[in-house]
Parts: sequence; C-alpha cells; structure tokens
Amino acid sequence: MRLRLARYPGATLAELQVWLEATHTVIISVEGVSEVLVEIGKKSLHAAELDTVEGEAKRAAWREQLAGIAPGSLVFLDESGVREGTPGGHWQTATIL
Repeated sequence: MRLRLARYPGATLAELQVWLEATHTVIISVEGVSEVLVEIGKKSLHAAELDTVEGEAKRAAWREQLAGIAPGSLVFLDESGVREGTPGGHWQTATIL
C-alpha cells in the first residue's frame, strides 16, 4: 500500500479499493481502506486544511453568517428510508422525515 501511495499520491479510497481487489484479490470496503491508511500513518483523522489561516478565515465567516439567525428558528430534518418487498415481488419505498 505504501508503494502504491508513493507512486499515486492522489489516489482516492475507491481507487485503492479497486486496485487491492484487482491486484491482490483482497475484498475490502472503502471504510476498511481508510482504516488501513490511518494505521500505516498515511491518513490523518484530522483534516490538515482546518489548521490553515484560510481555513480559520472560512470558519470565522461562517460563524458570522450564523450570528444573525435565531437558534429557535432552525429546523433540523433527519431522513430515513425503508424498502419492503410485497407478496407480488414489487418493492415499495417509504421515506420518513
């Protein structure tokens, strides 16, 4: 994995997953690839761009935009869905908000 990353430093998790399956017959989820990268020190659990001056400026601007919004006026939605098979073999989808 380290050699692959050295050769292709911009490889995505999905690309690494496909490469592992194709070249090493390893079946692994994208989340599993992410965990391996963390373990070998090639991925941080903290986004480095958060520590930049630009990142702090963006967060400050975002907080400033939010300052004019009354917390009581906010509405949070959580969407869940379910798919069920019917006796006739047809699928029904229900979305709950």
